[in-house]
Amino acid sequence: MLSLTTCTSSFGLTWINGLVTGTARAKAQPEPAPGSRLRRMLSHLELADALLRRRFDEGTSSLTCAIESMLASVESAGVRVRMRDEVYCYLIRHHDLTDLVPVVVGAALERFADRAELSLEVYRDPEIDDQYLTLYVRQERYDDTIMDTIKEVWREYQSDLADKSGWLLVTTDFGPPS
Repeated sequence: MLSLTTCTSSFGLTWINGLVTGTARAKAQPEPAPGSRLRRMLSHLELADALLRRRFDEGTSSLTCAIESMLASVESAGVRVRMRDEVYCYLIRHHDLTDLVPVVVGAALERFADRAELSLEVYRDPEIDDQYLTLYVRQERYDDTIMDTIKEVWREYQSDLADKSGWLLVTTDFGPPS
């Protein structure tokens, strides 16, 4: 079952589990006289608007399905997705990361699966207005090799981040698993 998720973009559209609604409404215009040129133009504009909305809704719906599917597969692999709605909204805004997340998770699972908890979260910087997706590695006991192992994971995907709109970091906060 999908959780109700709402994200509002900077251009005034709100996503609710794949449904798109406009937040700005046009003021009602007086109806033109029947058969007038203006009425025909309005009809064409309304038709074009309906077609564009339908295409956008279909595209957004497939995007939300792709994100939901990816998050479900990440969770089924044993990765904890903390504050799932925040992660989902971040991926809606930076949907070009959707194909990279499973690659990074796979690389991290190869190295940490048997000895650490992996948790996918949105990090919000307390000092500046910045946020990014973070895959935290948390262990019961930390040794001197953890940062080297995290760097190995980083090397596998760092070049793929160059053309992405968002950011994905693998790190540890040296906290215990939940």
